[in-house]
Amino acid sequence: MNLKNKRILGINISFYQYQEAIKKIINTSLNNTDLRVSPIASHSIIEAQNNSKLKDILNNFDLVLPDGQSLVWAANFLYENAKRERIYGPDLLLRLCERCEKEKIRVILYGNHTGLVSHKIRKKYPKLNTVALPDLKYKKINNTDVKYLLSALNKYKKSIAFIGIGSPAQHILLAELKQIKMPIVAVGAAFNFIAGVQKQAPVWMQKYGFEWLFRLINEPQRLWKRYLIYAPRFVILVIFQKINFLFNNDK
Repeated sequence: MNLKNKRILGINISFYQYQEAIKKIINTSLNNTDLRVSPIASHSIIEAQNNSKLKDILNNFDLVLPDGQSLVWAANFLYENAKRERIYGPDLLLRLCERCEKEKIRVILYGNHTGLVSHKIRKKYPKLNTVALPDLKYKKINNTDVKYLLSALNKYKKSIAFIGIGSPAQHILLAELKQIKMPIVAVGAAFNFIAGVQKQAPVWMQKYGFEWLFRLINEPQRLWKRYLIYAPRFVILVIFQKINFLFNNDK
């Protein structure tokens, strides 16, 4: 296992710093090679506990980054306390766009509100070349969508594609794009935040791990299960993993 990878509940999480992750993604794009990247939160790990296919998919990605602050805390609890940071999907997208503008790398957007996201990004980075693929309008992904995306992405070189359709759909889709020779980054709700159609938690709430509360208050019907059932289960299972480490001396 890569020394930067730490196994949390059977999932290999890559604890890179922002600049390390960005450098790897940019270099992959410049070399026109493949790289599959997904920042994930704890609920994706819980979903994978009862879904072996999803677990295999996540563990076959090149970089699975800690999007949730709870993953950073879990890693520091389970392993030696080190300087690890959260790699937040919306921030990663914007930081990559800044580098792409400088390196003249094309940015391709696929998911919801792609036209609006492209407009917002271009206002921030006016020299950036963006391609907004047709808006999904929240519909479920099917085989036709996969074939379309394979055909669309194969047209481009020196590019980075971002997929913003949420978990686990974006992970399943990402697994179908193995032959595409560019970095593809699954960024979940980042498109909604950047487009301004979904409220984003204040920075201080993100920093201190209260983003879940902000999102639960704003989207209780959609997110109650994630934060009231999955989150406690994540904490309990991480504690059991720590106990297993202590008794078996196995990390």
